[in-house]
Amino acid sequence: MQDYFEIQRENILCAERILLHALEFDFNVEHSYKYLLAIVKKMSKLGLVKEGNTRELAQVAWNFANDSLRTTLCLQFGAEEIAAAVLYLGMEFSTF
Repeated sequence: MQDYFEIQRENILCAERILLHALEFDFNVEHSYKYLLAIVKKMSKLGLVKEGNTRELAQVAWNFANDSLRTTLCLQFGAEEIAAAVLYLGMEFSTF
């Protein structure tokens, strides 16, 4: 029984090392919030979003950005790409 646990322990440690090397030991995740707010602000200035709906759109997109942090998206895509995607989802789901 002891040998089984030692083998499992070594397997887990090996898998952890592989994962760390695959991530290149980089755990600094840039959040998409600042890009999201900048895009919404620019859209508002250009008149693409009505002034009263800007806050609602930003809030819906912000909620999607929060939810995206519970996935692997921040490891797969850059912060600007995620900001664009959550803004698109916000536009699809908001009621303006």
